[in-house]
Amino acid sequence: MSFRAAADELGVTQGAIAQQVRALEEHLGVTLFQRLPRGLALTPEGANYLVNMTHAFDILTE
Repeated sequence: MSFRAAADELGVTQGAIAQQVRALEEHLGVTLFQRLPRGLALTPEGANYLVNMTHAFDILTE
C-alpha cells in the first residue's frame, strides 16, 4: 500500500494524495496510516474507518 500507487491510479501527484490524507486525519483526529520505510499500513483506527466507510457506501448504493 502506498500513496504513489494511489496517485498513479487516480492520475494525481503523490503529494496531493498525502495532503488529502493528512487533512482527513486532522479532521478525524486520528492517524489512519502508519508510515513505514517501504509503504503504508493501516492503523487500528484506519482499519475501523475503512470498515465504517465501506458499510456506509454499501448502504448508499442499495
